[in-house]
Amino acid sequence: MAGLNFRNISRPLEDGHRFSGFNLEIDDGEFVALVGRSGCGKAELIRMAEGYGGYYEGEVLINDRRITRLGRGGNSASLINEIPLMGTPRREIMHMLKQQVSLDEAAARVDSAARDTGAEGIMDVRWSKLDPEGRLRAGMARAQALKAKVVLLIDPFEEMDDRTAARMRVEVMEFHKRTRTAFVIATSSHITGMALATRVVVLDGGSIRQSDTPQNIYDYPADRFVAEYFGDVAINMIPAELRQNGDEVYAVFGGNRILVPNGKLSKLVDQSYIGKKVLMGIRPENIRYEQAFISISPESAVEARVRHAELLGSETYLHLGLDGVNGDVVARVDPRCIASPGISMSLAIDSNRLHFFDIDTEKSIMSRL
Repeated sequence: MAGLNFRNISRPLEDGHRFSGFNLEIDDGEFVALVGRSGCGKAELIRMAEGYGGYYEGEVLINDRRITRLGRGGNSASLINEIPLMGTPRREIMHMLKQQVSLDEAAARVDSAARDTGAEGIMDVRWSKLDPEGRLRAGMARAQALKAKVVLLIDPFEEMDDRTAARMRVEVMEFHKRTRTAFVIATSSHITGMALATRVVVLDGGSIRQSDTPQNIYDYPADRFVAEYFGDVAINMIPAELRQNGDEVYAVFGGNRILVPNGKLSKLVDQSYIGKKVLMGIRPENIRYEQAFISISPESAVEARVRHAELLGSETYLHLGLDGVNGDVVARVDPRCIASPGISMSLAIDSNRLHFFDIDTEKSIMSRL
């Protein structure tokens, strides 16, 4: 299959974890983000694809050809934000290209790639002197000039300030759109994964927790781990009981009860969860303070005490105390919301956005259909 293919990979990782019969296929033209915490195996997969993965069992293939360290000169992959040993970007790229094409063609490729990636002014600067933005631009120029079949990145925005990272994410998206090759990025940042990728692969201890589009990862997390990893502020997890009352079912915690919409109930993978304790997930943006929303959703209203307010200019995070909940519940609200620590206020939970998880396995108990 065109693209990048990991087949039956086995090898040890950090903290006693390991890849064990790991499989992942990445199609040509995809932009896949390998997302997870340190030690999950994401960077190891990138290194394997580059031919520097050390010993492992199984196969890594690009366009159905097995990748080895000796074969990396065949330009099958390009790890664009590593620092090579050849001094400057121009020297590095020319050294690799002269083994494949004439010097004139190599020089023309380098100049064209530098123009396209905004790297013209840094091609003769030593790699060690380039800042993170310069290394990324020079790396993209190298990948383009070498006509890399797979482009690989490891946390390229990690050392950039927020504004530079946002600007360079757009540059990377434009580069991917222009080259239409397979891109694979290893990152700890959920923001990078959500912003760039056409598919997010969530890794944990050498295993795939979920592989899906960024929006589906956010809207339909496979388990608590995935739900908590994605979001500017972690999803609120509240132990609750799904309690039947006539024809209605409520999520009950402390003195609060939230009406669960019929549409949500129909998506329960097992109706036997009604009458049991579950984990109820509520994202901060789905807790509403507007009186108009509260008035039309009285059976999802709760009373909360404000413990702390984080004023961030474009939004405010309220840290709230709710009956029946240990610790804070966080709501993301409009900055025009006036809420001082110590006051009580009415809020409503958008019940159509609730998530439910098995309290023991922590896997989602909701189907998408």
